[in-house]
Amino acid sequence: MHILTAETRTHYLEKYPIHDFFSFDINPYIEVCEFDKGEWIFQEGSFPETLYYMIEGKAKLYMTHKNGKVSLIEYLEAPRFMGEIELLNEARYTKGIQTVSKTICYSITQSCKEKLLADALFLRRLSVFLGEKATKITSKYTQNQAYPFESRFNSLYSIIG
Repeated sequence: MHILTAETRTHYLEKYPIHDFFSFDINPYIEVCEFDKGEWIFQEGSFPETLYYMIEGKAKLYMTHKNGKVSLIEYLEAPRFMGEIELLNEARYTKGIQTVSKTICYSITQSCKEKLLADALFLRRLSVFLGEKATKITSKYTQNQAYPFESRFNSLYSIIG
C-alpha cells in the first residue's frame, strides 16, 4: 500500500466526493491509498488502525475456520466501507481482505474516532451502509438455502469469469 501524492489525492477527492459524509472537516484525517493487486488491506485477526472507504477496485473477503480451512465470504466492490465494525466496537472481528485488482481507498485515521462516533451525519451514512449490507447477507443466505450448489457456482463463475 502506498499513499498517493497531494495532486492525485485532490483528483480522487473531486472525482469521488466524501466530504458530505461528515459534519466536520475530514481533510486533516483522510489520505488516499493505492493497493496493488493481491495486496492485503487487512490481515485476518488484525486490529484496523484505519477506516477505509473503497472508491475503485475489487477485493475478496476471507475467513479462516477453526479447522484451518479458508472460506471466501464475498467479493467486495466500490463504493464501500471496510473496518466499520471495528470502529464501532473494540472487539476484533477482522476478516482478511485481499485485493483482486488495483484498489483505491480513502483512509480515515483512528485519531478522529471520537469525532466520527459523535457525528450524526456520518453515523446515518454508516447505518444505511450497514443496513444494506445486512439485507445483502440475508438475501445471500436465503439463496444458499434455496438453490443447489451447482446453480450458485454458475452464478459466481459468471461474475468472476
